Amino acid sequence: VELIEVCTSHELSCHNILAAVTFAARQNSLNKKKTKKKKAKKKKTGAKPRAPAQNILLLLLETIYSVQENVRAVRFASDAFCVLCQQASGDGMLPFMLEIGSSGLNAVAVAASVLTHTHTLATSSSSATADGSQAMAHCRESLSRLLAALSVYPQWRAFFCAFDAIPALIGVLRPNTVDSVAARANALAALMNSAVASDDTASEVYTEIRDQIHRGGAVAWLVHLCGGALGKDKTQARNKSTTKGKEGGAGVSASTASTSTTTTVAQEAALRRQRRLNKSMSDHVRERAAGLLSRCAVHPPILETLSHPSLYSRVAVAFVSAWQDSLRADTDDLPLLANLVRIVASCTSATRPQTLNLMRDSGADLAMVALLRYVALDLKLKPSDPRHRPSVQIAGNACKCMIACVANPTSAQANMLVRKGKLIGTVIDVIRSTNEASTRKNAAITLARLAKDPGHMVQIRELRGMEILMSLGRTIV
Repeated sequence: VELIEVCTSHELSCHNILAAVTFAARQNSLNKKKTKKKKAKKKKTGAKPRAPAQNILLLLLETIYSVQENVRAVRFASDAFCVLCQQASGDGMLPFMLEIGSSGLNAVAVAASVLTHTHTLATSSSSATADGSQAMAHCRESLSRLLAALSVYPQWRAFFCAFDAIPALIGVLRPNTVDSVAARANALAALMNSAVASDDTASEVYTEIRDQIHRGGAVAWLVHLCGGALGKDKTQARNKSTTKGKEGGAGVSASTASTSTTTTVAQEAALRRQRRLNKSMSDHVRERAAGLLSRCAVHPPILETLSHPSLYSRVAVAFVSAWQDSLRADTDDLPLLANLVRIVASCTSATRPQTLNLMRDSGADLAMVALLRYVALDLKLKPSDPRHRPSVQIAGNACKCMIACVANPTSAQANMLVRKGKLIGTVIDVIRSTNEASTRKNAAITLARLAKDPGHMVQIRELRGMEILMSLGRTIV
């Protein structure tokens, strides 16, 4: 199995295996249509792939399913299957699924059941040794990576809510002594992909997945991860790296120190991509936890849970902490900030006064105005620029928060945002800098609400804000 896993790192080998799988799936479908059988044979004469290549995919899946206690075999089989799944194009995924389905096994069901089984197996005497625990951790990491690869394709997402894959992935996120930080990052990626609302996925699918995330009690733990729960390991790794670099000039980067020691080809490729981004695995966990919550925050049960004062205050503190980290760091993390701002904006409402009070107490309202002023310049960038899209998301959701904060323009909070946060000038800059309709609308509504106060109206006129409101016309209604 390890030899097959190594072979899948070769592009030609993957191409040959996937071509054989496509051929086998086509032959199986043609055999059911007897009228086209002779014609198909004539077309494929001399181009029939070797039979062993057709069976590799099924053998890998059967290995994962049947050799559950041989965790090293499961690990290599999972990584090989993962690479083949990633190499299959969108058009080639249907033959991929048909060939697997001919064996009566489902890839999501197999990976989820083995992931659940290994959680119980990890506490047994057979894996009590250090080597056994490390092998178990690598096995679970590979299984979670396989589920993340399958979740990319909409054809597989329906199976995530049908075969208990969501509870298995939530089990990886919960505190335990087995799973690595990389395994949690993979599990979060799988949950993010399966819970996303997209046109190619039925609404019943991602709604059920979000329900299972809520019923599984994952919301509170995701909020905990958003706050940088794994950041201590990252900080310690960076400190050690800096010390070694000063002493011997051969310090290890934080991205290398905080990742797992899995040496399969799939993991090495993931590590290379990660090092190019100059992020540790803990950074990925924090960003993906925020991304998952931002996608699920519009789901009514999850929104109600996040709006509870105990969780909302932690989300607000996590946002302030991420913004302060960006100010201290050499480079900002706009995707993380965009996800956190979206979570806060989803929960903040004038109909929930406790959220406004918690924003003021945590300093999240002033931090959001400062972030809004920070991204105003990036709104002028071209849409192809990687900073443009997260900046537009931040601006739109931050202005949405400000609409709730200035619902009463004479309140102490509104006066503080105008006086100390320079909210009026910031909102006017946002309207001038972007052509995004929803962002301009939210910013204009914020400005229109502030204009109800005579004191704020004077400053708005000085900055020619009324002319902007008049030019936008009915778009802010």
